[in-house]
Amino acid sequence: MPSNLKKYAGSAFFLLFNLALFIALSRAEITLSPDSQGYIYGSFLRAPGYPLLLSFFKLFAPDNFLRLAVIFQAGFVISSVLWAACVIKKHFSLSKPFFLLVYLVLLWPLLPFKGGSLANQIMTEAVTYGLFLIASGFFIKGLFEKSTKALLFFIILSSFTVLLKPQFMFMPLCAAVVTGALFLADHDKRKALTLFAALFLSLFAVKIADKSWHYFRHGSFSSGPGFGLHMAMNAFFLSDDDTAAQYSSPDNALFSDIYGSVKASAVRSGDITAKGVSAYAVFYTDACDVIMWKILMPSLDKYCTAETATACLMKKEALSARIGKTFIKNNPKKFCKLLAYKLLAKTPLYFWFFMAAVFIVSGTLFIRTADPAAGAVFLAVLMNFANYAIVGVLAPLNNRFTFPTEMLQTALLLGALALAARKTACRN
Repeated sequence: MPSNLKKYAGSAFFLLFNLALFIALSRAEITLSPDSQGYIYGSFLRAPGYPLLLSFFKLFAPDNFLRLAVIFQAGFVISSVLWAACVIKKHFSLSKPFFLLVYLVLLWPLLPFKGGSLANQIMTEAVTYGLFLIASGFFIKGLFEKSTKALLFFIILSSFTVLLKPQFMFMPLCAAVVTGALFLADHDKRKALTLFAALFLSLFAVKIADKSWHYFRHGSFSSGPGFGLHMAMNAFFLSDDDTAAQYSSPDNALFSDIYGSVKASAVRSGDITAKGVSAYAVFYTDACDVIMWKILMPSLDKYCTAETATACLMKKEALSARIGKTFIKNNPKKFCKLLAYKLLAKTPLYFWFFMAAVFIVSGTLFIRTADPAAGAVFLAVLMNFANYAIVGVLAPLNNRFTFPTEMLQTALLLGALALAARKTACRN
């Protein structure tokens, strides 16, 4: 078979595979979870991006808007994977085998193993993963092509991911860090000021959009993605019988009342009898829903007399935030130990040493030489660390929350390895 015919045959097969995957995901059974209703009805505890997207589809198909959402998610995230993989292929000079490996790594969360996939879930994961990959692709283009325009797209998209999923606040934070590193690398003050100004303005626009959504939807400029409830849940999990003394009235009475129910349910960290990091982390994961939904939320109902459901949620969020912040302030060591146990249960200690070494080497190389491949790896590892830290503070470190940065980090490490091997071969 002629080489050009082999090339076209391979491209045709690749295209058909993606088309078949899109059709399969679009036709898959719609998966609803307990969180889905909050997005469908625009709960106060949800960011505005995904509820607005669902409302948009509802305008066109009131009875089938969830199917439209699944079709959009499938097409959007497959296109995003293709875009990111092709950007990495171009700039890291990947051979076909390495390109396919990078593509499969990025595609992995979409594959419908055991009947499940991101695309058919009425959740934010598919859309945020797609936007995350597009933003990261622009960063790679910006570094390799020295394009300020591409870096601006990265910063703007990084900021707007927060409107879809507040967990992605790590993206604008990392954008600020890499902008500073980029300035140290190329000493271009004008570019750095432009990027920092774009970051500030886009974050300001995101805040305005978030507040406006909650005002028009819930009648209040207050907005809360549930961070307070999560912090309070951690506080009750870690507390012991002496913790109540750390609170002044009336928070002391509120804490004591809820803590009594937590203690009776045996879901505190002190109640675990098994030993080992993994056992502790598994116990924490099981305790989360019990504390949050079966104890904390019902216990706060008494503070919501004759109020709307949204006003009640606002009050619960505010009270929980006070409880959580006070505990963390007075017990930072306990809180850091919990985070460390979550991290070690997710991945072994040698992994963190390896990633720390990659982070230091890539960051140092990027700042000293402005090497774009080092900058891309540096950003990927930085985002993975930041994502782990934010999720670790608020929730169990399960794959649902950590896979976006893990997949990108793996893909870029493969790209860097392939590029290094190619350069070494050229020298020899």
